[in-house]
Amino acid sequence: MLGIEKYYEGYDEDSRLIKDNSHRVEFITTTHVLDDKIKAGSKILDVGAGTGRYSSYYFSKGNKITALDIVPKNVEIMKEKFKAVDSESLEIKLGDAKDLSLFESNTFDVVLCLGPIYHLLKQEDRIKCIDECLRVLKPEHCLKNHTQYICSTCGRCICIESDGKRDVYRWNFPFKTLEIAKLYLKTAEVICKDVCGIYEIIGKNNRISYKIFHTEQDLENYLLKNKDKKCKDKKPVYISEQYIESPNAQIRKLSDEEIKDYLKEQNQLAK
Repeated sequence: MLGIEKYYEGYDEDSRLIKDNSHRVEFITTTHVLDDKIKAGSKILDVGAGTGRYSSYYFSKGNKITALDIVPKNVEIMKEKFKAVDSESLEIKLGDAKDLSLFESNTFDVVLCLGPIYHLLKQEDRIKCIDECLRVLKPEHCLKNHTQYICSTCGRCICIESDGKRDVYRWNFPFKTLEIAKLYLKTAEVICKDVCGIYEIIGKNNRISYKIFHTEQDLENYLLKNKDKKCKDKKPVYISEQYIESPNAQIRKLSDEEIKDYLKEQNQLAK
């Protein structure tokens, strides 16, 4: 990440979002979209905060902000900006978007990751970043804002939301473990209305992840696009015997009361 640090040491990041109309439009459009989703009083982690334009904006709206950036210069600028602010609702930290070990899991209501992804050129680094953002994000946000697949057997809620622009679901992304992939397998089968398989994918430095594919041809297409990835034997490590559609399973958003009861039940099971 030294290249990023070196680049920003010589770049005026603090003026980027206000230096001309096109950059102002970026800030205005982004906040316009996010304002409807972020409630006042939210605990927000701004990953790759730069010099704190978004952190400052959402702090002014009554949120609790932790601003994190990998560039020492940017962190010092933020500290200078906010030095007159004496509040427990504002923290500024130096850190890497790929390693958020400074923070406990399930800590933040909102995680902003507006800058790091386009700096992370390797897919495995992007995955690390996204995984870390998801780890520190409270499940309540997903339950409130995303459509859930509600298992008719155990009542577990699994996110089945799609990105409408790219037609991508959560199950399309790599998973760290086979156990987590198995949780999302049913959502893939519900969408495809067919049996799907989980495949072990080997990346650079022999990093292992697990991905769900509907067919072996889908796997082949993925490997053609990602030359640095391999799949031993090109066979699933786990696959359902057959697709059985459960008549009692539900796909919908939860009510506030259902979310409260669900989180309470999950916390009790975790003890």
